[in-house]
Amino acid sequence: MGRARRFLESFHNRTVLFRRGRVIFVTYGLLNGAAFLIGTLVAMTYASLTRGDPFELLTFSTLVLFPSVLIGSRLFSILLEWRELFRRPVKTVLKPGYMLHGGVAGGAAAIVGYGYFTGSPMLPLMDAWALALPVGEAVARVGCYVYGCCWGRETSSNLAVRYTSPKSKVIRFHPRLHGKKLYPAQLMGTASHLVLFLFMVALLPILPHHGMIT
Repeated sequence: MGRARRFLESFHNRTVLFRRGRVIFVTYGLLNGAAFLIGTLVAMTYASLTRGDPFELLTFSTLVLFPSVLIGSRLFSILLEWRELFRRPVKTVLKPGYMLHGGVAGGAAAIVGYGYFTGSPMLPLMDAWALALPVGEAVARVGCYVYGCCWGRETSSNLAVRYTSPKSKVIRFHPRLHGKKLYPAQLMGTASHLVLFLFMVALLPILPHHGMIT
């Protein structure tokens, strides 16, 4: 019990999962992979419940949706730093960073494009991924918590988190916050997304038609 508690208390500083030579595997990547996997399973389950084809959804998601989400989230992250993009274009483009809003925009564009070119109904597909988005984002925010991005303000609250890993984004960008007490904004995001997901699941039996979840 004591070992588990120590692990949880230091989990946010385990930015690097493991190393293989000069290659670094970050915990953020593992958790975001898990977010995509869980989101896909939720979307496929919804498709099955609404008499859709879960395997068609899986194929579309793997070949079209996921790349569009990654491209959209990356582009939005770059455009958010447009001043730096003009000053240091190569460094800005190569610097890691993703933005949820861009992922949503990229995913929506992929669904609309897929529906237009294949003639498939878009609303059931949008609903499947609208339901999957909050639960996937709940897991992804835990990844942000470990990576040390999207951090909260300084606080004196007992719920605060302290980042000490030099690999954490918050420490790399703002060294003065090393060891400072910060709001765990990422975990608050996880909690709010889980509440949203459960609320949407509770509404499923009474939604009158496709498009209501979206």
